[in-house]
Amino acid sequence: MIADTVISLALKVAHAVLGFATIRALVEHWGLQHYGTWVTFTAVAAYMTMFDLGVGYGIRNKVAEYWERGDKQLAGKTIQLGLMLYAVAALVGLAVALVVTFTVAPYNSHPAAALVLWSSCALSFLLSLYTIVLQALGQFRIIAILSLVMPLGWYSFVRAWTVSHALSMETAACAYSAAMLLQAGLLTWASVRRHHIHIFKRFQVDLTQAYALIKTGLRFFVLQVTSLVLSNSGNILVYNHLGAADTAQYDAANKVFSMFTFGFSVLIGIAWTEISRAKSRADHKRLTHIFKVLHAAALLLTGAGIACALFSEPMTRFLTGVTVDTAQTMAFAVMVGIQMLAYSSAVFLNAFEQLRVQLIAAVIGIPIFFGTSLLLLRTGSSFSAVPMATAASALPALIMCLITVRRLLARERARYTAAHDATPRMAA
Repeated sequence: MIADTVISLALKVAHAVLGFATIRALVEHWGLQHYGTWVTFTAVAAYMTMFDLGVGYGIRNKVAEYWERGDKQLAGKTIQLGLMLYAVAALVGLAVALVVTFTVAPYNSHPAAALVLWSSCALSFLLSLYTIVLQALGQFRIIAILSLVMPLGWYSFVRAWTVSHALSMETAACAYSAAMLLQAGLLTWASVRRHHIHIFKRFQVDLTQAYALIKTGLRFFVLQVTSLVLSNSGNILVYNHLGAADTAQYDAANKVFSMFTFGFSVLIGIAWTEISRAKSRADHKRLTHIFKVLHAAALLLTGAGIACALFSEPMTRFLTGVTVDTAQTMAFAVMVGIQMLAYSSAVFLNAFEQLRVQLIAAVIGIPIFFGTSLLLLRTGSSFSAVPMATAASALPALIMCLITVRRLLARERARYTAAHDATPRMAA
């Protein structure tokens, strides 16, 4: 698990470096205004991923468990069902996109570019199921390596563009889509080569399994939506109450300190599959070990975040060109620390598909976030009010998930002990 984490994290850093280099190249070609339009176009990919309604998380759990048991037949049926659900979701997403293309700016100004992007995003979304299967099989190195194909291909095209006339939105959309689909195709090929499951043979829909996946997926979807609300509200709140300059400082500090949760998410993703495997083997020792490793890593990264906050002025200036002082960035360090500790417990509940506690915590957390941030901003606080409010809203999840997971691990340990105590009596 450690080796996979280090390699995946290193490749994620390479991915981020390519992203920043591409931004600079596009700004050189287009300038800020045209680049801003392009960013609005490409943001569509993030929204398209929401159309799976969280079903992908359930598929990942089931495939990981079936694969660990050696039951390829059930794993294959789950993948088949997932493809069917993803195909329906892709078609729905594409239908919505067609309406948006001709009615909403800036898409209706460049309909050809929009349609190319929407179509490639829909197909890439469908094929993303195979990446979920690779995650379930623990193939994180393959995912990390092949995930560089798209940013590398897109950057190479942008940097190599030396034609005298300007790079058009339509040409950029075609190149971007080609890089996206090449990556999706390679990940699909790697997934099929790894699991060797024939999923296109005659298939009858198991309505019971489909219902169970959708039911679980909708719970994950609610958590996705609440996370999206919390992560995307900060800039708007700061802009409306403090203005553009403070928003730039907030965004710069948020991007710098989000690198801690960005790196930690790699470990969480790998741990998720390991937890699913240990769950299928009833390996309570492995579960306890993963629990300790995740919380130790979260505490170490929290300490590193606080240390970085002490030198935030030169650090943020070097990385983003924006200076943010220590008094304001310390709140970001506390925020990411609480979030990482909450993730360390929540991932167990995700793998065991026990989401009620997280849903309750989300219901409690959202009003805490908006209430705290609005109160602080309206009473003269700086933009550090937003990370402080985010930290406050994450505290219920941290406490509730930690208590629940400790009980879950105790129950798994008791079940293991009872099963082994019964074995000698049965033998006698």
